Amino acid sequence: MSGVKEWPIFSMLELRLWCDPYNDSYTKYCDTLMIHFPMVAQLSFFIMLDTLADLIDKPAFQIAVVCIITSLIASHCSGRQLSHIPAFGSSRVLFFMGVIEFMFNAPELVRRGCNKYPNGFFRVPRFFRWVVIVQKTEFIQEIWKAPDEVLSFDDASVELFQSEWFFDKDTLENPYHFTTVRTHFTKNLRSIFLALHGEYIASLNKYIPAGQDWLKLNAMDAIAPILCRASNRIIVGSPLCQDPDWINLNIRFATDVMVAVRTLQMVPSFLKPLASALFTNTAAGMARGAHYLQPLIAQRQKGFDENDIDKPNDFLTWLMEAQGKDCNVYELTERIFDINSAGLHSTRVTFCRVLYYLAEYPEYAAEIREEVENIVKQEGWTYAAITKMVKVDSFIKESQRLNTIRCISMPRIARQPFTFSDGTHIPVGTYITVATHAIHTDGSRYSNPFSFEPFRFADKTRKDNKGRKLEMTATQTDSLTWGLGPHACPARFFVATQLKLLLALMVVMYDMKLEGPRPTNTWLVDECLPDMHAEVLFRHR
Repeated sequence: MSGVKEWPIFSMLELRLWCDPYNDSYTKYCDTLMIHFPMVAQLSFFIMLDTLADLIDKPAFQIAVVCIITSLIASHCSGRQLSHIPAFGSSRVLFFMGVIEFMFNAPELVRRGCNKYPNGFFRVPRFFRWVVIVQKTEFIQEIWKAPDEVLSFDDASVELFQSEWFFDKDTLENPYHFTTVRTHFTKNLRSIFLALHGEYIASLNKYIPAGQDWLKLNAMDAIAPILCRASNRIIVGSPLCQDPDWINLNIRFATDVMVAVRTLQMVPSFLKPLASALFTNTAAGMARGAHYLQPLIAQRQKGFDENDIDKPNDFLTWLMEAQGKDCNVYELTERIFDINSAGLHSTRVTFCRVLYYLAEYPEYAAEIREEVENIVKQEGWTYAAITKMVKVDSFIKESQRLNTIRCISMPRIARQPFTFSDGTHIPVGTYITVATHAIHTDGSRYSNPFSFEPFRFADKTRKDNKGRKLEMTATQTDSLTWGLGPHACPARFFVATQLKLLLALMVVMYDMKLEGPRPTNTWLVDECLPDMHAEVLFRHR
């Protein structure tokens, strides 16, 4: 290969070790992995090679070819059933080109579809299937009102997050931990608030130790342990929530899951067992988690009494009560890691974008600070005070509107044939979803839809011109951050409280600024990630 730069082609074992979250090199490269697709990276290496023979001899290239062929076959088979729905990339060649465009420009592709078919349906190619997308309000309502045995949210979630490769079958088929989140987290918000507040104060002082001089920190790196420690105060309690090893383990686990999900999404079903063995490390992470939780669970089992008024008021206790006295340590660990990984990823990326806006617009931070200080002067740092901070609430909701975690949401897979009110037929096995980002930036729904207007939702009546609630936890057909109906995010009231409390504390404790323009987002398939390397300057007030 004279004259051509030699690029490293990892062996499967080398790649497996490199992706190991308990290998030291992982820490250095995890952020890079979060925004790169291993298979696409491998293909880019191949372009540098001299001959076709060099390509054919590479196992990763052979796997990539198999994936491409499988993708084209799958598109042909599924496309015939959906021929009545307009498509972007209708031929086999255009399908694969559409997959590539969807990988790197999904929001724009979906927006074009919404503009072209505003009152109907269209489909876009995603790896090994077509995805049907809707935006019309009446169709969104029909989706969330359809029973699970017809349009299944669980089936779509398992496919989207590749959950079967990370968690046991019982965890997926009996997700009582999500029911526990929905009931106990919301019911106990007032009683757990002081503990949450105290943990945030301690975490901020530790991880953002700013003085009178400006301190520059990577925003994603600074925010992750603060959120992890505070949320785990309510999940596993103190002192485990403060253990640096426990915090790092959960941050690494959440990152590892997201990297593995992106890899597995690009692999056909018959190769997933191999890819899972090579690219997922969740079993090792949960084994370490069980090591931390086992003595804590054993200690609580000794005095297990559902009627004990002095028992710890946290998620672990609620899970143990749901499972009964004979708790399985590994099962509890798996459910805790499921909640932790999902919650940490979403809150981390959400709050980082909020932080970038705060640092970009100090005048808005000052206005929020005034609201916080006036309310705290009357109410103290209480849950009631947080609920009255309408500018805090609006600031976060506006950031969520413009920066959706995914450009499409509310996924369903048809278990039975389904027909919409306009007569559009959805066959069994179809993946259908909603154009969330396009809806959130639709000029017919929002004035100046692409402008960040932080107090757009801060009207003191807390209702819009249709009498609908404006709080960030409200679910509407034009505000889909949390989803709709029975499958709306079960933890949204707890998450909203977390985010609002952290924002309120930060504007009171710190001045913040950016050295340059606001960091931009990166779109990976349908997911929106903030700049993972951006830095924010902090100064203690």
